[in-house]
Formats: sequence, structure tokens, C-alpha cells
Amino acid sequence: MTAGIVPPAFVPLTEDDARELTRNLLVPLCQNLGPLRVSKVLGCDEKTVRNARDETSTLRIDLLINALGLNPEALDGFLLRAGRRSVPIECVGAADGDALCNLLKVSHLLSMAFSDQSTPGALDDAELMAIPADALDACARAITAMQTRQSAVRAGRK
Repeated sequence: MTAGIVPPAFVPLTEDDARELTRNLLVPLCQNLGPLRVSKVLGCDEKTVRNARDETSTLRIDLLINALGLNPEALDGFLLRAGRRSVPIECVGAADGDALCNLLKVSHLLSMAFSDQSTPGALDDAELMAIPADALDACARAITAMQTRQSAVRAGRK
């Protein structure tokens, strides 16, 4: 474990907790799509979805996982209980697995290279090659995602 990081106290999940979290997941999905469409994506009967939504039963883990097809944050309520969160695999950075650190490393080198006060070629070949390729790819994807979102927000406000 990384020094200085204290994990949150883990509180075991009860069946009632699981039912409540499942309800919190299913209610908006059922309101938007209807229980029948939700059940088809989850791979179960409509009655199973209704029972889980109404907290009279629980859903199997495989059915809960299938909810990610409808909402990429479907399991976040469960993970939050354990002090965790989900991150799409494409957001994970380079070899050390720390996307934020890799993003910061690359952004620092970019700021040095493109600073008004930097000399041309401030980033030498060795420094450039020291950047893991997947870190650059992760940065490019992050920038593209931000540009796409910004364009969507602009379009929605016009």
C-alpha cells in the first residue's frame, strides 16, 4: 500500500443495502427505458427487474454487471461503499498505472517545451523518448474527450 494513504473503514454490505443500491440503479433506468427494455439488456425477466427495483429481491452479480451496458456508472454506488470507484480501462495511464501522474508528467514536459521562455528544442530526444507512448496516447485521448465535451456543451447552449 502506498505510504500515507489510509483506506476507509470497510462496512460490510447487507442484503438490505444491496437491495437499496440496486433500486437506486434501476429506478432511473426503468423510468427512462421501461422495465422490459432494461430486462432485455440485463438478461433476465421483466418481473426480476421489477422485483429488484421494488426491493423485494436482489439481482445476481452477472445481471448487475450487464447494467454497465445501460449506464457506465451503474456499479458506482456499490463501489463507493468500499471507498472505490470505477475507471474506464482507456483512462488508465502508462506502465505504472497512474493515469494522473502520467498526464502531469507529460503536461509538465509540454509546458517546458512550448513555454515562451524556452529555447527551440528544449525537450531533447532523450526526454521525449523517456515518455511512455501510452502516456502520450492517454493525454491525447483526454484532450480529445475534453474537446468533444466542450463542443457538445457549446452546441447545447446555442
